[in-house]
Amino acid sequence: LEKDIVERTEPLAVDIAAHEVTSTALLERENLFDAITNQSVEGVTVADPDGKYTFVNPAFCEMMGYSAAELLQMSVYDVKAKHQDSSSFDKLKTSKEGIPFEVILQRKDGTEFHSEVLGKVIDVGEGKAVLGMVRDITDRIQHHEEKMILERQMLHAQKLESLGVLAGGIAHDFNNLLM
Repeated sequence: LEKDIVERTEPLAVDIAAHEVTSTALLERENLFDAITNQSVEGVTVADPDGKYTFVNPAFCEMMGYSAAELLQMSVYDVKAKHQDSSSFDKLKTSKEGIPFEVILQRKDGTEFHSEVLGKVIDVGEGKAVLGMVRDITDRIQHHEEKMILERQMLHAQKLESLGVLAGGIAHDFNNLLM
């Protein structure tokens, strides 16, 4: 009887050991996923094909001013600025390569900011979802606009300098004629 029990429990011991290895590996992957998404400086979102958020990371919550619970009750259409075209998400729903696009988003307090979103369709279990990586590019836009203003000012100054040189040459020639 004892031999029979040992023979029957041996495969169970192997199954238990395999289960423990699998559980440990799964826990490590879950911890890695949590570390990546929770410590990312960029917003990470997952939305269903209708645009309803199913996952948001803390960086996106901070960027938008909403809690995770609030955002999970919202869709991508709720956070875009009211004057912003919503066709970019519709294009995303058919892309597997990943499409970067700029969109103006609206925070909970009503302020708007420029963002760059890299999104793509991903397989999730039996269905599809849209993965979005969101970056606030307001500073980049402002720096670009400031650079353009400075370039226009420099071009204007160069035109004035050229005009001054031309006027000085004409005055010199006119002075020579008077002499």
